[in-house]
Amino acid sequence: MFSTPVRYWRDKQGHEVDFILSHRRDEVDAIECKWNSDSFDSTAVEIFRQFYPKGRNFLVTPLGTPAYMKRFGQLEAKVCTPGDLCPPPE
Repeated sequence: MFSTPVRYWRDKQGHEVDFILSHRRDEVDAIECKWNSDSFDSTAVEIFRQFYPKGRNFLVTPLGTPAYMKRFGQLEAKVCTPGDLCPPPE
């Protein structure tokens, strides 16, 4: 399914990102999972992006159909379901 290892990120202050996918050394995707997109706090991803500015941001939720882009402060993320993030093989 993924050609790179799935990782997570947490800093010493306790900010964390649920899943990280590294594509290149300087390009990583940040994935946060929430039951409801209204409860998403973008602080941890914004801090993560200070260290790793290149890559895509995803907010995975069962209510993200159809997928759409949403701005959370300075952060833009694709809100989608797990199936949109990882479509089934054809």
